[in-house]
Amino acid sequence: EGDPVAGRPEEFAPRVGPRTAIAGSGADAVAAVLAGGSAARVVHRHAAADVAALLRLARSAPLASGPPRPLYLRPPDAKPQVAARIARR
Repeated sequence: EGDPVAGRPEEFAPRVGPRTAIAGSGADAVAAVLAGGSAARVVHRHAAADVAALLRLARSAPLASGPPRPLYLRPPDAKPQVAARIARR
């Protein structure tokens, strides 16, 4: 629970409870770090969600007050190239 964060699998292990479902491209890495008796389960292993699963979530969600907004958990890898910039006309 709490705000979304990005981190190493070791940082997530203490947050995983007995009824936690783990999903995403790092799910197996988090599961491997967990103590042997954890009842947490990996429910999805891919980097991108299944479209049908997203549709089910969208249908059960309350009506949005606006368009969806992206949630970035880390800064972008691309950096502006100020020195190679082309002047605008």
